[in-house]
Amino acid sequence: MDHVRNLALFPILGKPLVVYLGLLTFAGFLTTATLGVLILKGKRIPLNNHLLLAKISITIAVIHGFMAFSLFV
Repeated sequence: MDHVRNLALFPILGKPLVVYLGLLTFAGFLTTATLGVLILKGKRIPLNNHLLLAKISITIAVIHGFMAFSLFV
C-alpha cells in the first residue's frame, strides 16, 4: 500500500498526482454528460463515443479513488 501512497503523492507542478486524476475524472464525466445531452438533442454523435468515454472516465475514477483511499489507510 505504501507504493500506491507514494504514487498518489508524486508531485507534478507542485501538486500530487491524485489531484490531477481527480480533475481528469471530473472533466471526463462532464464531457460524457455533455455528449449524452447532445445525443438526446438529436446531434449526430455516435453512441459508441459516449460509451467509450464513460468507460474511460469510470476507470480513471476508480484509480483516483483507490489512490485517495490509500492516503487515509
